[in-house]
Amino acid sequence: MNSTDQYDISVVINAHREGLLLLPSLRSAAESVACAEKFGLRCELILTLDRSDELTLQMALHADSLFNSALNLRVDVGDLGECRNIAVSNARGRYVAFLDGDDLFCSTWLRDAFAFAQSDERLHVLHPDFNLYFGHTPHVFKHVGMDDPTFHLSMLAFTNLWTSLCFAARDFLVNCPYPKTDLANQIGYEDWGWNMRSIAAGAMHLTVPDTFHVIRQKSISLVRQTAAAGCFPAYPQGLFKADEARFDTF
Repeated sequence: MNSTDQYDISVVINAHREGLLLLPSLRSAAESVACAEKFGLRCELILTLDRSDELTLQMALHADSLFNSALNLRVDVGDLGECRNIAVSNARGRYVAFLDGDDLFCSTWLRDAFAFAQSDERLHVLHPDFNLYFGHTPHVFKHVGMDDPTFHLSMLAFTNLWTSLCFAARDFLVNCPYPKTDLANQIGYEDWGWNMRSIAAGAMHLTVPDTFHVIRQKSISLVRQTAAAGCFPAYPQGLFKADEARFDTF
């Protein structure tokens, strides 16, 4: 085991100014960690607090009582992708599972994602089967894996197919970092851009059966601000011209 592999999973929660909403997310992650630990998995929490207000910082203090290992990182970058990169650089787990500070895991997510990752030798990024959105515009969003016959690479030129709450190997995330958002130059959607960047790096995006995430939709959000600014994701050069034969067998 490498010196950095002290844990099987590093759970990364990105927080900003969620206030009281951060506590349910912490409890949700703790419940999923408890489920994973029952199966012998070692988990840690890394909580990044980017320009957080006082109430959010107070809620972050609950992490120590909810997790056996918790690290609070206070940063001042104003960029969600860069926050993820900072958390990954501090992670000591073999895998990293992302959660935003007002969203929820299903209780079996970490256990099932780890088991799936161990059973599939392909370089992969994992997502749940479903996303249950609540709040501003409630709806259900089903993820489609790259091994699904309906998937085609060109779909990513028009829409993002997977949320940022993914599960991936830490080493891959180190070598394939998230792009920065630059609203002034109309570069945004860091998760969409990273999804394409990760495919260009050889990863397969796959879904873990019978799992879901619960995602809060706000009337004012980074996605809405990014859309209002007329942004596009940072496309990897040559992605859609690349030979897709390696995906045809899945």
